[in-house]
Amino acid sequence: MDRRKILKTLGLLGVGALLPKIGAAAQAITDAELAEAKKAAGCWITPSETQGPFYFDPKLVRRDIREGRPGAPLDLAITVVDKDCHPLRDVMIDIWHCDKEGLYSGYEQPHGNAEGQTFLRGTQVTDDKGVAHFTTVYPGWYMGRATHIHFKARISERTFVTSQFAFPDKMNDVVYATAQYSERGANPTTNADDGIFHEEEPAFLLLDVAPSGKGYAGKFTIGVDTKVPNKRGAWGHVNKGSS
Repeated sequence: MDRRKILKTLGLLGVGALLPKIGAAAQAITDAELAEAKKAAGCWITPSETQGPFYFDPKLVRRDIREGRPGAPLDLAITVVDKDCHPLRDVMIDIWHCDKEGLYSGYEQPHGNAEGQTFLRGTQVTDDKGVAHFTTVYPGWYMGRATHIHFKARISERTFVTSQFAFPDKMNDVVYATAQYSERGANPTTNADDGIFHEEEPAFLLLDVAPSGKGYAGKFTIGVDTKVPNKRGAWGHVNKGSS
């Protein structure tokens, strides 16, 4: 996003106060102000984070990834945009996360063995508005980590970003006090204490989630660099959807 677009965005969003008070002719945008403007506009490159030890691709293109796993329903709408806020269609989104007991499918773990299982994993492809939808359950937690969901945004085997998003601590406290989750209780690791997120509200890695019907609805936006190398070393672009 160039300076002109940043200025326009700031004006449209009513956040002109972010600009230094030094007169229009001499206005400059610092790195911090640029980051804040992009955050306000919803346009950024999502930071990469570790995929963790429990990733595998079960090659299951499906919206509902629960496989009967218990927990509060969670409907996710994940949007993919480029650095200029254009929605991107035909991007594959993989998500995977633990169940309400903190167990990942496909692996033997200290608190359970889920080898050969594929629950709470799946892939969806973004539509013309850049959105992919999933039906899952609100994740539980395991020691040492804040509540989170892992994701990849990719085209075939070319990955734009591998990362994780966090859940608001206050929402976690509400969910984990409900009958479905109260046996394990609150997650002792907050986002600020987490080794990945480091902050109560980690920049660009926090799910917007709220109660909805008998469960919860979450929205998350992934910002990506649309250039990906092809097999000959040239650079291609993914398809832009409708705004």
